[in-house]
Amino acid sequence: MEDSSALLTHIEDEDTSQPLTFDKIFEQSLSDLGFSQFLQILLVGLAFSFDAQQVFITVFTDAYPTWHCLDHTVCTPATTDICQLPRSAWEWDGGFKGKTVISEFELECSSSFLRGLPTSAFYMGSIAGGVFMAMIPDSFLGRKQLLLFTALAMSFTGISIFFSTNIRIYVSLKFIIGFARSQICTYAFNLIGERVSTRWRPRVAMIPFTLFVLGFMSLSGIAYLVRHVSWRVLYLCTSVPAAIHSVFIYFFALESPRWLHVQGNNEEAIEVLKKISPANIGYLESVSSRLPSKDDVENTPSSSIKDLFIRKWAFRRILVVMTIMFGLGMMYYGVPLAVRDIDVNIYLSPVRLVAVGFSVSIGVGVSDSSLASSMEPLMHQTVSFFSFFTFAFKLKGFLKVSIFFLHWESLGELE
Repeated sequence: MEDSSALLTHIEDEDTSQPLTFDKIFEQSLSDLGFSQFLQILLVGLAFSFDAQQVFITVFTDAYPTWHCLDHTVCTPATTDICQLPRSAWEWDGGFKGKTVISEFELECSSSFLRGLPTSAFYMGSIAGGVFMAMIPDSFLGRKQLLLFTALAMSFTGISIFFSTNIRIYVSLKFIIGFARSQICTYAFNLIGERVSTRWRPRVAMIPFTLFVLGFMSLSGIAYLVRHVSWRVLYLCTSVPAAIHSVFIYFFALESPRWLHVQGNNEEAIEVLKKISPANIGYLESVSSRLPSKDDVENTPSSSIKDLFIRKWAFRRILVVMTIMFGLGMMYYGVPLAVRDIDVNIYLSPVRLVAVGFSVSIGVGVSDSSLASSMEPLMHQTVSFFSFFTFAFKLKGFLKVSIFFLHWESLGELE
């Protein structure tokens, strides 16, 4: 009997002495959602809000300002084309030329292509940056550092737009800011996902998307408050807080514990987990010595972007995701950006639109269901589809609806 008890004790001691995997420690220590985790999620997730402001800022800065007649013998705003009038016969409302990019750079009679070029340059920069920065590994910088550098580049480029003197410089800076922010949401989303366990991840994943919507809504409010001053002020009001947020990321945001473990820095990974989940410090101290050393960690097989094309299953999946995101982007981004070319309130209409998206994100976030999370893109597509037709039927004639769907930037030429 004594021999059996001794053998059982020996087996238990041997089992407890075996090293744990980091994934088990990660899930156990972050099994609950605490206040420290929530603060880290908000700190990193605010990058979504500032990104949303830069995405939609041209709705207000590049809008066509209102004007009034000075010589009523040749000018009536309701029926007269501004480009067919002498400059002395009309004036911008408020007598302020620098209200928007169009009035300051004298683009009121330019083609819709030129007026929409800053927005197009922004998205071209986002495409170029998305391809280029996706090939940059995080092995030597870390996920926090990548987020920090992209956030700083986006904010400082936005501040530099304040000093642009012509349309060429403005378009170039819009391309750079699009390039810089192309992966900011990806880096932030990865960090947020590693602040909680898999149990809380479906709910927490909705927080950054909610902050993105709130960023757009706050942009409308800021634009309304500074509507009587230069469009450059709006860039300062959005870029300076983004730069301050980058400083907070540098000092207070924590690195990904999983990335630290992969790099072999187990002690730093455990320290990060202690800061994220202070309630489990005792557990983390008891298991930290059982983690395998850097030499004992098996090297994971390397992968690259080529795998998306070599592996058929990966290529099929990426095509499906790209198709869904393309349709979602056409509706979700196209409708708010087209507000400036439609006879609606540019401050209130975007708020109404994104309020619907906000309710979708909240609804998915409060539900503890992976099915609800997977259905979120479909719900956004449906909301955006009906929102599109709500805006489209405000226009006159089926021709304008068709052109709006194909190329909404050209609507100004039809009026």
